[in-house]
Amino acid sequence: MSTQFDHLGSAFRSDDFGTWPRQPDVCILEIQRREASNAFGRVDRLLVEKRKEFELDSAGNVYRGKLRIFYWDLENDPLDGDVPDGEFGACYDRGFNLVSITSSCLSSGGYVLIKPNRLRGAGLGTYLMNFAVEWAKQWPEAEVRQIELPKGEAKETPQQELRIHFYGKFGIEFDFTGDLVTSGISRPMQARDLVVITHRKETITELSAVVFLRERLQEAERGAAEVAFLRRSLKQDGTILSQAYRHPIKWMFQRLVTDNLTRTGLIIAFMFVIGLGVYRAF
Repeated sequence: MSTQFDHLGSAFRSDDFGTWPRQPDVCILEIQRREASNAFGRVDRLLVEKRKEFELDSAGNVYRGKLRIFYWDLENDPLDGDVPDGEFGACYDRGFNLVSITSSCLSSGGYVLIKPNRLRGAGLGTYLMNFAVEWAKQWPEAEVRQIELPKGEAKETPQQELRIHFYGKFGIEFDFTGDLVTSGISRPMQARDLVVITHRKETITELSAVVFLRERLQEAERGAAEVAFLRRSLKQDGTILSQAYRHPIKWMFQRLVTDNLTRTGLIIAFMFVIGLGVYRAF
């Protein structure tokens, strides 16, 4: 077996030329949540990395494949380090003629679970699952590894209904019979029957990681310049207040003269003209 040497391109940008069109492997997801008023409220941002690897046979055909998606919650505590906040996997094995869309190994059926909890309900699971389904459909004849829903969520509970609806969007159905009533096993199907969602949820926007970082750096620079300006202004105001405290009469006179320089000049000029007229009169 050998590892496939894919077209060497940047992980941060699209390569849409030649015979190797591909999307960036690293991007920023911006997730907008709707409030009760149906207006957009909180915005969550995630760093997403998609990794694909293939093993080829002597004829150059794919024998095994693996997909792993990592995501980091950029709003989370930076002290958590660089460990991903979530991971999503899929795999393919020609020897077993199986493809899994919820696990990076065939020994486990797996299921979709989004962490942390606050990221649920805004379409992130659908986004990740859809990418895995698109990847799996490269092998339309392969059987889809059965998915077992979490035990303890009995049929017809709100949690189970949400999961059934979620998987149903991709053409996956479940059986709840006999010993499976408390969990549920997906029905046998081939990868060709999986459904790809072509219309992405409007709450999720995929951004260029490079553009996003440049914008954040520019915002930081503008913020630093504004802080420096405010500090200078605060220092000047402190000096003025200190002078006013030590010499209140002098400070008041200076303010009357310097802060109203134009008006003071007009008054002086007016008084000069009046004085000159009185002098000439006598």
